[in-house]
Amino acid sequence: MGGDDEVDKRFEALVAGADLARLRALTADWAPSFSSRAPRPDLRRPRLSEPYVYRIRVDLEGSDPLIWRTLEVTSDMTLDMLHSLLQGAFGWSDRHLYRFALGGGPFDSGSQLFLCPVDAQEGEDAGIPAELVRLDETLQEAGDVLRYVYDYGDSWELTVRVEQVREVTEEAMWAVCVAGERAAPPEDFGGIARQADLVEVFEDPSHFDLDAINRQLIDPFLLLRKSGAHPALREVLGRLWMTDIGDAVIGDALALLGPGPRFDPDDFQIALAPTEWFLNRAYPDGIELTKSGYLRPPDVEQVAALAPVSKGWRRPSNRESDTQPLLSFRVALQKVGLLRKRGGKLLLTKAGQVGRVEPDELWGHLASRLIPEKPGFEREAAVVALLYVALSPGRQLPRDRIGRVIKALGWRVEGGGEASFHDVRWGSWALDILLNVGDREPWTVSPVASALAREALFWEG
Repeated sequence: MGGDDEVDKRFEALVAGADLARLRALTADWAPSFSSRAPRPDLRRPRLSEPYVYRIRVDLEGSDPLIWRTLEVTSDMTLDMLHSLLQGAFGWSDRHLYRFALGGGPFDSGSQLFLCPVDAQEGEDAGIPAELVRLDETLQEAGDVLRYVYDYGDSWELTVRVEQVREVTEEAMWAVCVAGERAAPPEDFGGIARQADLVEVFEDPSHFDLDAINRQLIDPFLLLRKSGAHPALREVLGRLWMTDIGDAVIGDALALLGPGPRFDPDDFQIALAPTEWFLNRAYPDGIELTKSGYLRPPDVEQVAALAPVSKGWRRPSNRESDTQPLLSFRVALQKVGLLRKRGGKLLLTKAGQVGRVEPDELWGHLASRLIPEKPGFEREAAVVALLYVALSPGRQLPRDRIGRVIKALGWRVEGGGEASFHDVRWGSWALDILLNVGDREPWTVSPVASALAREALFWEG
C-alpha cells in the first residue's frame, strides 16, 4: 500500500483542474451534507389533564454494583426541574451540561432531545429546551423510559423508568427520595470506569444516606420554582445567596408559600380607588394637562383626596410639580401601560379602557407589569419592594429591611454611594403603585396591596 503519500497524490490528480461544480459533486459522493441530516422525531405526548405522582427508578448506567435511586415526583414538573432533582439525588452540583433523550440514548441520532440552556442556545443538536417540556409529555405509564446524561466528559448516564403512577393526595410531596443504594461518584471523578476507585473518596462507598438526599431535594430555589415564583425573584435570591443576609431573605421569600392575606370585595374597590380615579377621569376624551405637562390644580386636589401617598406630604399643594408622590404615581400608571401622554392630554391605553370597566382585568394587568422586563436596578428594586409589601399586610412597610437588602445586592448611586431605601422608593414604579393601593395611612401596607404584590411575584399570565 502506498500509505498517506499515495492517497494525497491520487486526490491531487483527481481534483486537478476541476471546477467548483465538479468539486461539489465529489464531496456529495463522499459524505452526506450536514444540512441534510434527518430531522429528529417528535415523541412527546399531550400533557395529562391533571397531575399525578410518578414513582421513578433512576439507575446510573454501567455502575457495578448498581448505583440507583427511587424518587416520587409530580408529573407536571418541567424537565429542567427534574434535572435539578437528579443533581440532588446523586449529590452533584450542576457544574456541567446535561440533556434528556426520548426514544434512545442522549447522543443517538434517532432520539428526541431536550436540552440544557447552553446546548439549546448553541444549536449544534436539534432539540427543545428542557425548561419548556413537562415530565408528563415524556413519561405517562409504568415502564416508560427517559434517558439523561450529565457532564459530557465524565458522561454520567442515567435511565429514568416509571415504576408506578398514582393520584396526587394532600399528603403527597412534589419530590422525595424513597430508596436507593450506594454513594454516587462525585463531580469530575473521571467517569464510570473509575467506580472501583470510590474507596479512595468515600470511607464506605456502599453507604446511602436517604435523609441527606431528601435535605438536598428541599431546595428553596426548587420550591419557589415549583410554586411559580417569578424568575426575577429567583434571580435576586440567587445573587443574595452568599451574602450575610441571604439565608434570611430566602426564608422571607419561602414565607410567601403560605396562605395570603384575605380581603372582601369592598376592600378591593376602596383600595383601587386612586387608580380608578385616573381611568375614569381620562374617559372618554382624556385629562387636559398644563402647558408644562402636569395635572391641572383641580385634578391634583381630587386625586390627592384619595391617594394615601399625599397624606403627610411635607409641602401640601395643588400643583403636581410640587407634589412628588402624586407625580410619581401618575408616571407609574403610564409606565405600567394604563395611561399615555399625547397632544397635551393623558389618554387611556387599550389596557386602561378595559381595566376601567373590568376590575379583574385591571388587577391582572397591574400584577403582570409591576416587575420590569429589562434587567437592572429598577427590576431588582421592584422585586425587593414587592417581597416586603407581600409580607406586610396591615403593617408598616419595613423600609430599613428593604434598604439593607438593596445594599447587599451591591447597587450604588451616582457618585459611588451605596443604594438605600430612598433609591428604591423613587426608583421603582412598583412602590408608587402599591403605596396607593389601600387606605389613607402612609407607609401602611393594605391587605389588598399585599395580595397584589404576591400576585406579581407569582404571576403566571
